[in-house]
Amino acid sequence: MNPPARHAPMAPRCINDTGLPESFLLSLVCRHLHERGAQHRSELASACRLPISIIEALLKRLVAERLVLAAADHRFALSDYGRGRTQLPLRANDYVGPAPVTLEDYARRVREQSGLSMPISRAAVYDAFVDTILPDVIIDRLGVAVHSKRSLLLQGPAGSGKSHVAQRLARLFRGTVYVPHAVYVQGHVIAVYDPLVHRALHSREARAGFDARWVACRRPFVSPVPNGPGASELRLDKATRGFIAPLHIKANNGLLVVDEPESGRAALDRWIVPLERRIDTVYFGAAMRFALPFDTSVVFCARVAPRGLDGEAFLRRVGGLVSVGALPEPDCREACELFCSEFGLSPSTRGIAYLIARLRAERRPLLVGTVRQLLERAAHEQAAATLSPELIDSVWSACTARAEITPVSSLSHRSP
Repeated sequence: MNPPARHAPMAPRCINDTGLPESFLLSLVCRHLHERGAQHRSELASACRLPISIIEALLKRLVAERLVLAAADHRFALSDYGRGRTQLPLRANDYVGPAPVTLEDYARRVREQSGLSMPISRAAVYDAFVDTILPDVIIDRLGVAVHSKRSLLLQGPAGSGKSHVAQRLARLFRGTVYVPHAVYVQGHVIAVYDPLVHRALHSREARAGFDARWVACRRPFVSPVPNGPGASELRLDKATRGFIAPLHIKANNGLLVVDEPESGRAALDRWIVPLERRIDTVYFGAAMRFALPFDTSVVFCARVAPRGLDGEAFLRRVGGLVSVGALPEPDCREACELFCSEFGLSPSTRGIAYLIARLRAERRPLLVGTVRQLLERAAHEQAAATLSPELIDSVWSACTARAEITPVSSLSHRSP
């Protein structure tokens, strides 16, 4: 459910209301005219995401300074003088795009719509995992970790379903958040809204009086975030000549999944301390650093839990450690039926028994990821087919680590 319109950011009524330097806005309009050619007021307002009244005030100033000319068809274009000024060597912060919001407005909005303050009931946690095969004790542990309002560590071997669990946790983070197209920080512009990360909501309440520099979105789910050098670095967008925020900043007010966090002290310094402070420092090379709000719920996924003194310190600071491992055989059968339904296969007792027996014969654990991968590949191989030993054999080599595996001789394709 979307929040009432009074919670939405309202459009600025004048240049001062934007919080941005007038000189920046004047330059932004000139750069749009340089990139797009002659424009109507409405076209500039759409490109800059600003009300027409503010665009008119900026154009009036630019015309008075002979940087812009007003044509008879109500279009505006750069004058020769304005074109010469705009064509000076472009710098990294000569941004062209939607007008940004100030860092102060962004930080205040992130605090106001924090997902960490959302009430989450035990029933809601169980509803999030209604279509999964997880023991109640695991779901309860996940619920306790979510209620702690701290990060969570999921530990288990590859293929145990850690990412699947994280995706289901994302169902708990509902509601609308407002994400800025970009943020103005120390004279530079950092893009935050990303259509590949944020799912925009086109609600009626966002049409009248809404500040178009913001986008109404569902709470973001970002998975997985790469670790190591470069994860906190800004990237330069050659198209807009502004910076692009790293993924963990785009995850603000949502859920972030970090795959294989650094061990011990490095994980504490890199993630836990910024999460507790709700601020993270991002970099562009060695010369630039910016402090940005960092308010998100984090799920760490690791094959092995951190060890040693630093590892223990890390575990004390997270909300909980939940181990995800191999499925008991009855749960594996249920998972097979669930995935067959999801992928359009017809389950069969014979096919499920063969799949489990073959995994057992090759001493492979009954991991939910392995089962899912086999059945998804089988559905791709033969759509709407019945799960059979022959179908399993046909996709086995492509879905297991070992190549050229022949069917196990002791496993019969015939019904017992």
